This record gives sequence, structure tokens and C-alpha cells, in this order.
Amino acid sequence: SYKWCEPKKEVIDASTWQTYRNEEYGFEVKYPNKDYSVFETKPNLKYGDKFLLDIDITMNDGSFAVEIRISENINKKSSIDNLQNEIMKWYGISKWPFSFPTADAQIKEFSIDNHLAIKSNYTARGEGFIADPAVQIFTLNSQYIYKIDYVGSIKEGDQILSTFKFTPQ
Repeated sequence: SYKWCEPKKEVIDASTWQTYRNEEYGFEVKYPNKDYSVFETKPNLKYGDKFLLDIDITMNDGSFAVEIRISENINKKSSIDNLQNEIMKWYGISKWPFSFPTADAQIKEFSIDNHLAIKSNYTARGEGFIADPAVQIFTLNSQYIYKIDYVGSIKEGDQILSTFKFTPQ
């Protein structure tokens, strides 16, 4: 069992940041104006893609990105049990708890804008990454599951994540 904890709240001035808002999927997030672009992709569900929408908030030089992937919350429940079950389905695991996406991961339960969330801090290894720090977060509301990833600049990713808000649908 994991302890509930709130990440340290660093006060950032996001008053000059751009806002990405998606009313259909019920959220908004801010990102620095300078050197960032937002790319939105609707995957092809006919070919087995798990996501309804994939959003990349990317530095223009390609050195950093926050990726937000959205899938349907089939059970329509916003409980911790449902969130854990969705993570287990994603990884093909049948027993909670486990360390995702790697065995060295540190898992924390917390909240994003008063919604349950589970965060994994781990070390990314593989294509293009040589032991870079990484974060993977799952959160949900009664309609959607949100999977948020960033690799490299954890501080910058945490700052962007701190502006994530659920909006009425």
C-alpha cells in the first residue's frame, strides 16, 4: 500500500504562459510561451490504438515534451481501485501493487486538481535516452483516463503539470 502524499508545491508564475484547453476531454494545461508548440493527434482506433487523443507539448528544439494521452474510462468510476485496474490493464499485470513502468520506479498516490492520481518516478532507458529521469502519471475522472509522461527535465514537467486543471464537460 502506498501513502497519500502531495508533491511539493513550487510557486511558479504562469501568468504569461499559453493555455491548451480541450473542452471535449475536460481539461486544460498551461505551458511556457517561449519555445513550445502543441501537437494534437487523434489515433486510429480501428487499428487498435488505445487512445482517443494524444497531445504533445514540445519544446521547439525537440529536447523536452509532456505527452498527455486520453482513453475512455469504460467503468465510469473515479475510484482508486478503478485507477489501479486501468494501470494494470495498460501493463498487462494482474496484481497490485507493482512498480511501473520499470522495477526501479518509485510510486506515489496524490491528487491533481482534487482528482486521484498515481505517479511513477523512474529511470528511462532505451531509444534515445541514456538513463534519463522520467515521470509517468495516471489520473482520471468519470469519463476519461489521462496518462501523462515526461522524460529529462523533471522540474519543467512538474511545473507544467502543476497547471493541469479538469474543466466541466
